[in-house]
Amino acid sequence: MIPKLTDCAQGSRWFRDRGLWQEHSYEPQPGNVIFFDWGDPCGFSEPQNGVPGHMGIVERVEIGRGYTVEGNSGDKCCQRSCAVRHYEIYGYRLLLP
Repeated sequence: MIPKLTDCAQGSRWFRDRGLWQEHSYEPQPGNVIFFDWGDPCGFSEPQNGVPGHMGIVERVEIGRGYTVEGNSGDKCCQRSCAVRHYEIYGYRLLLP
């Protein structure tokens, strides 16, 4: 269950308020929604400010690397990857039991 969201901050609060949240240290699972607080020094994204600004869906995790599907990533929908403990990961929406 994912509500209609107007922004990532609202989404992360909604999941947290319902006990469906894990912080960035969590080992992600396929199907988790991943939230990012980007802070790319080259200006690709806004500076890190403790507020999530982008999200995607975890497709798989292999050898410490998470693979995601993300919309609005370079003006397209694409697969991306990053280290499971990457500093720009804000947190995860948990899977329901």
